[in-house]
Amino acid sequence: MVRRRLQEGQDLNNDNKNNASDKTKEEQVRELLDEEKQHEGLAQELLRLTGSLKQNFTTAGSVLKEDNAALDVMHRIASSNKENLVRESGRLEHHAYKSCFNFMMILIVIFVIWSFIAMIVVMRVFPKHCLFSAKEAAVALRPFYFAVHPDRFAQEPDIQTRNERALQVFNGYINNLFPEPVTQMPVNVEFTVRDTLSNFKSIRIFLSGADPAEIIKLALERCELSTDHLPVRDNLSQNTKIGTKTSQQNFAPGLDEIWKNLQENERLRQKRFYSVNLLNELSKNRELAMQRRDGHKVMVEIIEDNIDEIKRKTGLTQILWSINWELTFMRRCLINVLEMINHADKHSKDFIIYSLNGRQLTFGRGSHICCNGSLQFGADDAIGAWQKICIESTKFLTFEVQNLERLVQRVAELLGGINLLVQPHDGLLQTIKNVKLFIARICSQPPSELSKITSLLKKDQQVQIMNGYSELALLRGILQIPCNVDIQALKHFIDKNDASKAEKMRKEYFEQKYFLESVKNSTVSHLELTSLSWDADLNFTRLLDALRKLSKIQKEQISHFSGLQIHLGSGPKVFVLASGKISVPIEMIEDFEI
Repeated sequence: MVRRRLQEGQDLNNDNKNNASDKTKEEQVRELLDEEKQHEGLAQELLRLTGSLKQNFTTAGSVLKEDNAALDVMHRIASSNKENLVRESGRLEHHAYKSCFNFMMILIVIFVIWSFIAMIVVMRVFPKHCLFSAKEAAVALRPFYFAVHPDRFAQEPDIQTRNERALQVFNGYINNLFPEPVTQMPVNVEFTVRDTLSNFKSIRIFLSGADPAEIIKLALERCELSTDHLPVRDNLSQNTKIGTKTSQQNFAPGLDEIWKNLQENERLRQKRFYSVNLLNELSKNRELAMQRRDGHKVMVEIIEDNIDEIKRKTGLTQILWSINWELTFMRRCLINVLEMINHADKHSKDFIIYSLNGRQLTFGRGSHICCNGSLQFGADDAIGAWQKICIESTKFLTFEVQNLERLVQRVAELLGGINLLVQPHDGLLQTIKNVKLFIARICSQPPSELSKITSLLKKDQQVQIMNGYSELALLRGILQIPCNVDIQALKHFIDKNDASKAEKMRKEYFEQKYFLESVKNSTVSHLELTSLSWDADLNFTRLLDALRKLSKIQKEQISHFSGLQIHLGSGPKVFVLASGKISVPIEMIEDFEI
């Protein structure tokens, strides 16, 4: 009541004054107590409302937290389901594509199989008559291969290289004729063979057409070999081939003339631009040559470091590289030697170091003990072959070297004091075997025959005993005799090529060598070259003409050659070697217009 009055803005004092007059004191006290009770009840009601409100807020907060947590869980589930859906969609798409691809592949395989079956059926129903199979052709060509094989001319490097290249062309043409012949460009190949008197003879074979029988017959006839063993063509084959026969036998001379004319016309056509082309090629390749020369110098320094390390570990006196492979192969071999030493067990390591100590090591073709007591490791052999040679050398090296010396003295005594040459890097055991076989041949002859041979030979004449695959030859004044030589053929050959002829050949060889070296030095000085080299199989006269032409190049053109390393080769184009040398075809020099 009092509060209501206060809210209504009434004046309590005036009201009290008015009521005081009307009410007694007890009534006033009672009213005040009632007012107080009402106030307390109102306060308790407010407290209950406040507690209820707080509880409601707490409950609402917990409900919101639970809802938020549930929403987070649902969001994660939805994200996971989305990823699974995308992955499954991709798998389904890949499976559908793969199924289609597999179906197409199955169709293609079925088509190929049926095509192959149809081809076989056609070949069975309509067979193509061929006189030769590939195997029969190889058998028929055996005499020809023996006559032109490069190994028979090992002492003539130029002939060996020329026959090897021609044989590659010949084999390539023959191989393309089997199982089904293909259309090929005619090509002319040239071989060098020996005649019945062991003289060198050049033959030309013009390869044309697709008839292997005619080509094989022509090759045998050009080498003057028998063709009786060739199969005879039957009538069916004759009728089948009569329309397409391209026998070289019928018009070989005309084709040879046509070939020569074409070659001459081509040479004249190229001669017009060779002079400009050579200078342009040198200028174009100069930068690359300089880069490779610098790289080559770095490689040489690395190899020298590897050699020094091997010498320090083994006590080797010298390491040589006797083949014309790139120096990267030599570095690989040196690294393999270090690996062999570092990874060998103690027993094997002692054998290796003992066998190499104080000796010379050569990297070449094939692993063997050399005639001078040194070792040769095959550049293309495995480490196991090297270890085997090291172990063998520790067992019988000294004895076998002394045995070879005694055999050489024995041959010299048998042949009247000749000078028997032994190549220091040849295989020791094989050389001993060859010398023993030769001694057996000589000693099996009557004394009269031996005295005739001795009388034909001059004292101190240089003689070399070769393997059984070689032939009698007089190379650079050195008489080369196969270990299995026929004695009558030996007498005939020595009688025809006496010691004076051998001495003349040796003298001419060294004169040509020194003269060529002199012309080379003047050419290098004139062109301001760093170095000048050439292939070993180049003809002396041809090489001399090329060097003389280079020495006459005009001064305004010398700048194109200055500072370069030139290598004269027989290749078809100009290119840069790994050592930084520029390989120039000798034909380009010959046709160079000064």
